Amino acid sequence: PFEIFEIGAVKLDDDMQRIDSFSCYIKPKVYKELHYIAKGLTHVTEELLEDGRDFGAAVKDFLDWCSADGEYRMCTWGTSDLVELQRNMKYFGIENPLEYPLFYYDIQKLFSIVAVLAHGLDRIYPFVHRKTAVDMLGIEKNIDFHSAISDAEYTAKVFEGIDFGRVGGYFSIDTYRIPAGVKDE
Repeated sequence: PFEIFEIGAVKLDDDMQRIDSFSCYIKPKVYKELHYIAKGLTHVTEELLEDGRDFGAAVKDFLDWCSADGEYRMCTWGTSDLVELQRNMKYFGIENPLEYPLFYYDIQKLFSIVAVLAHGLDRIYPFVHRKTAVDMLGIEKNIDFHSAISDAEYTAKVFEGIDFGRVGGYFSIDTYRIPAGVKDE
């Protein structure tokens, strides 16, 4: 399994304006050495993570931060982040307080739908990369990609740049906790 070593998120208001951010490193417990690909993409080092927080405390603070202003909806780039968050919570014995079924917005999917509708493109989901979306929307690239907080910042900027009125009904449903049967579904 993947072990989360960084959490980064951006909070937007109803007008898609950035109002807050959350960022922390997590001290690994399972893998003491970062995979070479993770090192190359993120530029995070084992030394940096030595001062990281405990996963349980970090995820509790993150979820408290998410709900601090009341109701919220998670947004991700792709489908794996929420699965990995819940998988790590289960592994470390942390109760999963997320609603079930968990409805969220996959900004990669929403951007792809908008791109297809607005530009007459062929279907590009799920292969569009965040950097491609940033380029297509003309968003200034003033921070590096591939850290949790910078990727959250770019995802928020892409979200701000799409016509949510056109695609807001295309929410996604988390696949970590699969319904037990048709009745639950």
